Amino acid sequence: MTLTPDSAISDSELEQIFACLPNRPLAIAVSGGRDSMVLMHLLARWVKTALGANWLHGVASTNGATDRSDVVLPGGPPRLRRPRLTARAGWLGEDLECAELLARRAASAIVVLTVDHGLRAASAEEAAFVAKAAAALGFLHHTLVWDHAAASDRQASALQARARDARYGLMCDAIEDEWWSYSAIAGVYLPRRAIVTAHHRGDQIETFFMHLKRGSGLDGLASMLPLTHRYRAPTPERPYPVDIKICRPLLDIAPERLAATARLHTLDWREDPSNADPRFERVRMRAEIVKLEALGFNSDNLHLSVRRLQRAREVVHHLEHQHLYNGPSVSDPVELNGGLYASIAIDRAELLRVGTTMTRACEEMLCRLLGRLVSLYGGESRKPRLCEIEDLVESTLLAIVSADRSVSGAESGMAYPKENFKLGRTLGGCRIDYVHHRDPSRRKLRVWREYGRRGFGELQLAPGDCGWWDGRFSVAVSADTPDPVTVRALGAKAWAGLRRCIPALDSLRGVPPGAMATLPAFWVGDRLASVPFFERLPASVPSWLRQEIERDWSAAPGLECGRYSAHFQPGAAP
Repeated sequence: MTLTPDSAISDSELEQIFACLPNRPLAIAVSGGRDSMVLMHLLARWVKTALGANWLHGVASTNGATDRSDVVLPGGPPRLRRPRLTARAGWLGEDLECAELLARRAASAIVVLTVDHGLRAASAEEAAFVAKAAAALGFLHHTLVWDHAAASDRQASALQARARDARYGLMCDAIEDEWWSYSAIAGVYLPRRAIVTAHHRGDQIETFFMHLKRGSGLDGLASMLPLTHRYRAPTPERPYPVDIKICRPLLDIAPERLAATARLHTLDWREDPSNADPRFERVRMRAEIVKLEALGFNSDNLHLSVRRLQRAREVVHHLEHQHLYNGPSVSDPVELNGGLYASIAIDRAELLRVGTTMTRACEEMLCRLLGRLVSLYGGESRKPRLCEIEDLVESTLLAIVSADRSVSGAESGMAYPKENFKLGRTLGGCRIDYVHHRDPSRRKLRVWREYGRRGFGELQLAPGDCGWWDGRFSVAVSADTPDPVTVRALGAKAWAGLRRCIPALDSLRGVPPGAMATLPAFWVGDRLASVPFFERLPASVPSWLRQEIERDWSAAPGLECGRYSAHFQPGAAP
């Protein structure tokens, strides 16, 4: 069959379109607009094909299987308390007496979710319209209501962004609540649902130009990916992070083809007036893209460029992941040091060869690693912007070049003063400095949580409980602990007391000033009960010193061993 830009989507194409769907139940985000109604219609057709039937069988085979892959359960055996979620009342009721309804929803491979945002008088009618259409296709449906009365910022662009975040937040809460409720009733952990959206090629191109206007780097220009994760940071109500998968199976489909499919199958939908409101940036960008077509900006070529950028992004992210999590070596320069601080080794010889490919690659990777480490160690602080990271990297490299002007006796010609990089700079809740590496051919950039800033907080744990502290550590208390405990930062005063009690701690070399005070400590009232970091020191500490400290720690009076745990989990951040 010859496809034209406005050809309707055929059944033979569904296998390729929905190949990105994971083997887990789905929650389709349907607003009542044309594109989301077409998505729901296509999924209803797809589940009747051979591939769709195999997918349904695969999802059903997970029934009764334990799967905790999409939540990091801190400490393992200790229990997690059920979180208080905003969508719970609308999704499952105030208690667990609705077991029959819950069982039906959990057994359903596909559930349709609509968010009644209340921003228009017709929003409730639109949700009812979607519910009726979903029922006609055999899908379970639920409406989630956003209470935006507390939103003080009524600016159009800010309100649209707030509504988008609220929409995803409500759907993630509903998915999380279903997972917890079914676990409580059935005693098994099913995979969390993945959210499926109707973003298409037109949305992708608009996103590309919006990011291009802001001067985005590779990650921004790669725009939306077919399968991503929405990271949910720990909160007091839900003290653990969660990644919700988001699937966008229609990213390769032109909007004209979705319109043709809707006409062919006589689908009904509801128009969103905001799609024509010039107050919104995306609407204005859409109008400008139409003008660009007269200059030869073909949508197929633009989409091809985005796909190529995504391919490059995947390669760079793979290299970044290797540097972060494969452990320190000659080629992998990052050390995480058990969450105490991170260090990045920099090859000064390559940097001094100005203009070479390796120098530019080193600078790009340093920007990425530094940005990721600041996010990992900064706790709940604001994540730094790319321009802030680039400024820090530039000043760091200039300082290295200034300090080491010659390579093999030849002048580099870059006489920058050392003042270009100030030791102990602050960024994103972290302190960053530049010191000499143990390898003479390298220099080292250190990143650690800044002490004395707000944001550490305190976490109350009863025996057997666990949770997340400062966005960095999963913490847990064993069930045989006699008293409840408080988890808070060790602090400078307590650290000084530990050094007097255990002199071997003074032999820990290379630790940035103030970093020890930021470690999670367990307190029973005003008494320091444990600092689990010293019970199991990272491999970067020499073995002889590690054994000496751990021996003295277990023998120290007043300190308890084995009942408390704190694990730095860098993989929990996006």
